[in-house]
Amino acid sequence: MTVPGIGPLVPTAFVASAGNASQFRRAKDLAAWLGLVPREHSTGGKTTLLGISKRGNHYLRRLLIHGAGSCVLNVLPIAWVRG
Repeated sequence: MTVPGIGPLVPTAFVASAGNASQFRRAKDLAAWLGLVPREHSTGGKTTLLGISKRGNHYLRRLLIHGAGSCVLNVLPIAWVRG
């Protein structure tokens, strides 16, 4: 709630969409379910990255992307000043 760009709307939508997220083994599995990173399929020591899907909750993905953009815009001017 205190992160700029992430208000009460994003966590509420996240919990409504993914529940408590206990069905995901890793955070990357959750991100792949949302369609933010490629799925991974590994057999015999050979890693295969599958494509980024557009599955999952489109509204939640949009909220996360806009929130991340807002966070970057809030941090970027501070990084330029400290330079």
